[in-house]
Amino acid sequence: MKIRSLALILMMSPMIFCHTGENIGVKHFESIDENQNFVVKVTLDEARVIEELLTTMGHSSVVTLLFKKSTLKKLAHALHRVSSTSFLGYVFQRPHLVQCMKNISESSIKWDNLTRSIVKGLKKEAQNSLFEYLPKFALHTGGDEAVLAELAENGDWNGFILHLVQRQ
Repeated sequence: MKIRSLALILMMSPMIFCHTGENIGVKHFESIDENQNFVVKVTLDEARVIEELLTTMGHSSVVTLLFKKSTLKKLAHALHRVSSTSFLGYVFQRPHLVQCMKNISESSIKWDNLTRSIVKGLKKEAQNSLFEYLPKFALHTGGDEAVLAELAENGDWNGFILHLVQRQ
């Protein structure tokens, strides 16, 4: 099988699914300060999954990822309750995950697969309360609030995520 065919197969399957939703985990990681209305809520298991997913994607070739496709799908499914902003909030507080995101952003195949469902989740959050907590989200993730707001208003969600990657 040619590498191009492998790449197309990999592109056809989303690797991460994030949507807005209430986190029902009992033990969880929370990052919040007293004056902040943006909360990163990720269970300890979800944190482990995020770490494994991004580390695998960030340090593996596209061909290697094809062989890990079923594992990556299982990992992605385990994140179905994590909102896109919680996912990003968790990632951009950890330098090693930021580096993984930078590595992933250098491959359009990896990037497209990773961001597909994050973008879907950001669109849903934008319809609800994203703009209310965007200033605190920007502060938490190191993004420029004005740039993030403009990208969000224009619906440029890939640019939104890429801005966070490039700011680190």
